Amino acid sequence: MSQSSKHILIVDDEIALGQICQELLTGHGYKATLHSCADDVLKDSTLSDVDLLITDVGLADKSGYDLANELNERLKKNSKSEIPVIFISGGILPSVSNNNCHYLEKPFSIYSLLKQVQTVFGDLTQKKQAS
Repeated sequence: MSQSSKHILIVDDEIALGQICQELLTGHGYKATLHSCADDVLKDSTLSDVDLLITDVGLADKSGYDLANELNERLKKNSKSEIPVIFISGGILPSVSNNNCHYLEKPFSIYSLLKQVQTVFGDLTQKKQAS
């Protein structure tokens, strides 16, 4: 799957930061959709084609953790695979990540975000090739 076919969902109530992330990822060939709240995401009918969720942990209407769980539960009900998540936060983040959860602490450079996205997609490509 090429970068241009990868769809990244960005959810951040800091609109300016979300727009910067969206521009960076779009400029590197990804399809990036931005939402400012979890409720809008859950109403979005294009969720089935999302390959990666990047979400702030502290959204105004619900936590990024809850959003990721609800989104992945919906995808499972529709026989879709769980999508990986990059959680971003200005607070303390867990130091442990698993195959589907990654973390970036604010403030972060946009290049560290890009590197994290490329790492996530690289890991997914390697897993598919190993299968």
